[in-house]
Formats: sequence, structure tokens, C-alpha cells
Amino acid sequence: MEHEDSTAPDEQTRRADKADARHPHAADRPATVTEEADAESALGAQSEEERKEVARHEQEMMEIGASVKGEGRIDG
Repeated sequence: MEHEDSTAPDEQTRRADKADARHPHAADRPATVTEEADAESALGAQSEEERKEVARHEQEMMEIGASVKGEGRIDG
């Protein structure tokens, strides 16, 4: 029997994951006008340097993800 704190998925979790993987992944609804306005406001509050730093970080993470080896890698 597994310890209560175990992070190993049980069979029920594995079945649910497989079922979820077959469904398209999309938002359940479009953003509301308020949500869009809040997002635009948050973006507008960032300085040009902050936006550049986010873009650099995103690029770095994409490059790391593209070459990841070992655990976490999905082979097709």
C-alpha cells in the first residue's frame, strides 16, 4: 500500500489523464470585457524593459524546453 503522501498516480488518475488527453484543450469561454481590460491595463503598466525581459525569458524557456532530455520529455 502506498503512503498517503505519495505522488505516484493511482489507476483512476491514469484513466482520467488518458481521457483528458483525448479532448481539445481550449478555454471554456472567451474573456469578458472586464478581463480583457484588466489584462491590457496590466500590460500597459509594464515598462518597455520589463516587457523585453519577459520576452527574453520566454525565449530562454522555449529553447530549454526544446532540448530537454530525461524525465519530463515526451517522445512521439
